[in-house]
Amino acid sequence: MPDTRPQWLIDLWAAIEGPPPPPPFAPTFEEQHYVVGLGGVVALNIQYFATKECANTLMAKLTADHVALVDYQGSGGTEHSDAKERWLVWADGTAVNAGILAGFYVRNPENLYPHLAENQCLRAVQLARAAGQKLPVTGPQGTGAL
Repeated sequence: MPDTRPQWLIDLWAAIEGPPPPPPFAPTFEEQHYVVGLGGVVALNIQYFATKECANTLMAKLTADHVALVDYQGSGGTEHSDAKERWLVWADGTAVNAGILAGFYVRNPENLYPHLAENQCLRAVQLARAAGQKLPVTGPQGTGAL
């Protein structure tokens, strides 16, 4: 139904209500990655692989220091994958996989459950800090800040 209110009234209410809220954060993940080995080809959970944009948004939301790119740790020996994970790193060295944190927003969208995903992320970071979780040790390529 079209708005039949006079424009002055629409403008008045817009001034009172303020700008509309920003759209809720919707995490994004990279395309499917695989591990190849003697057992064949195995698809990896995409929620370990947040996109660069997603990781950077989480870095800002959760006040992390930087994003590090880390070789996928689930392969080795006869198995191999070229997949890279993005990890959020805080000033004290605490590190958490950005995709795992983004998964909280997938399961608890901000428009339905305000602040729930953010609180879960902050709790996960607290637990990682208490456990002394740092960046995983990587192969010869090492890690690189983005």
